[in-house]
Amino acid sequence: MTAWSNDIGYEDVFAREVEALGRAGDVLLGLSTSGRSPNLVRAFERARQTGLRTIALLGGDGGDLQPLADHVVLVPSRNTQHIQEAHDVVVHVLCELVEQRLVAAGWFAQSRGGEASGSSAFPRGSSDAAGSARTPTRPSGVTPASAATTSDGPRPATVRRSPVAGKARVQS
Repeated sequence: MTAWSNDIGYEDVFAREVEALGRAGDVLLGLSTSGRSPNLVRAFERARQTGLRTIALLGGDGGDLQPLADHVVLVPSRNTQHIQEAHDVVVHVLCELVEQRLVAAGWFAQSRGGEASGSSAFPRGSSDAAGSARTPTRPSGVTPASAATTSDGPRPATVRRSPVAGKARVQS
């Protein structure tokens, strides 16, 4: 991302990520205190072309991003610190809601003692510190709400970390 941006420009940096990683049915979450960042505006335009759903956390009047987003959380303030504080709370609530849905769908392994393993839960197909593979059992007939289908067939939902969205924490 840095090399591209240094050589070409920052205006398309997030649009290129959406193009490379985004699939129809995925969600793009963008945060902007003004809604006028050209790199986010272009990413949201690309997301619309690609069939991604979009959520924008914005400040002020929402700027150019507001009409491009499917869902908007607008903090009606010009004070950058207040906007960012409100965005932090909203991001934490969104992470909690996603985590609850994933846990309810059985996406995380149970500990060896039979309890939810909290921070030692491993996403599907990963392994623990000892290297033994852990695959959570999913209740019969439960499909992740965010599963998508592509022209190649069903594609399992994935949780991706992005420099735009920040770090995610998963625990039961």
